[in-house]
Amino acid sequence: MLEAALLSLAVASAPAAAPLSVADLRMSAPEEWLSKPSSSSMRVAQYEVPGKAGAAEAVVYYFGAGQGGSVDDNVARWFGQFTPDAGAKDIASVREKREAGEAKVTVVRARGVYQSGMPMGPKTPKPGHALYGIIIESPQGPVFVKLTGPAATVDAAAAGCEALIKSIRLGGK
Repeated sequence: MLEAALLSLAVASAPAAAPLSVADLRMSAPEEWLSKPSSSSMRVAQYEVPGKAGAAEAVVYYFGAGQGGSVDDNVARWFGQFTPDAGAKDIASVREKREAGEAKVTVVRARGVYQSGMPMGPKTPKPGHALYGIIIESPQGPVFVKLTGPAATVDAAAAGCEALIKSIRLGGK
């Protein structure tokens, strides 16, 4: 009984998800995502996503109107960063179009060996990794949210990614 009361008190006093403003979009990062300093000027926000299988990284990119490439180009590039895990035929990828408020959203997921590293630079193969990617189309240009890390951590973070998608609002609406 006391345990249940303490649990409900902890849930009631949990901090709200962190607000994030990018271009003309407003959204909330999941509260379990730990904000980190951006390691590149291309990154609007950067998070560490803790997990029992090891930490994952969530990054928000925005390059400006007409920048960053098309949705199809980015999906192809993100899927191209994966090769099949040992014994697998493919990278187990999924692509889905949705709407979040007034914004069009493309959600992609992949699983396999993640080829971590900067484009055109050296790569570090990371077996057993996964991607949960969100591309948000806005009037001021696309916003990219890319979560990569150990598959179990990314899978556990899927509910937070879904909450982020549901929180998307154009212009402060």
